[in-house]
Amino acid sequence: TGWWGGYAQIEDDALKITNRHRSDQGPYLDITRLKPGSCFTPGQVILFSTRIKLDMADGSNVGLPTTCKSSGNNCPSFGSKMMGIGDGVHQQHREKSRLRSYRSPNYGEWFDWTGTFVWDEDEMSSGNNAWSVLYMYGVEEGVDISVDTFRIDLPSEASYANQNDVCGELVVNGDAEANGFHPYPLINYRHDETVYVLSEGDNQFFRVPDRGHKYSSFKYNVNTECMQIGVKYYTSVK
Repeated sequence: TGWWGGYAQIEDDALKITNRHRSDQGPYLDITRLKPGSCFTPGQVILFSTRIKLDMADGSNVGLPTTCKSSGNNCPSFGSKMMGIGDGVHQQHREKSRLRSYRSPNYGEWFDWTGTFVWDEDEMSSGNNAWSVLYMYGVEEGVDISVDTFRIDLPSEASYANQNDVCGELVVNGDAEANGFHPYPLINYRHDETVYVLSEGDNQFFRVPDRGHKYSSFKYNVNTECMQIGVKYYTSVK
């Protein structure tokens, strides 16, 4: 639904937030009843995946760069708010992911936005949270926000090495099939650019489009404990 008075409606099978008069009016999800403290462990890596679209409320500027893309301002952010009741009332607001300007799209274009985050001990320590909310914010007023997909997941089993043969395969999820359109654990060498998971027929693959720097490419953190001097390793890339 919409945060702080934004209107929420379903349009073309997507959630659309309109009537935005503040940058903090955006999609939000109340997860209080899910008791996130019972589902997640502090410090545990969590995958954030969403597919969204930004449109000027008056229908203008279609195909032109968003404010985030053109100036680096009003970039979409994803965060959480948790308010617990213990010795007193406390509220924890944390930004979990922020879209970089270079990754921002044009108005009227659907785009994938992925990231990873953790919840800290102080966010999860209250077992009697009054409420827990996930929400998007930061986009300037007068811009509608549409959400086609929104996922919060733990990395799949295929994101980790086989515990019976930890060093048997040094790169996991190399086929881009493990986590939907999230590339985890593959990342971009540059923190301000990203890796996308695309599909052609039944095949999923990684892509780094519109590279802005010669170092913008794939990065994977190999388990160095598996590396041995004098051992030959084979690499296969398609």
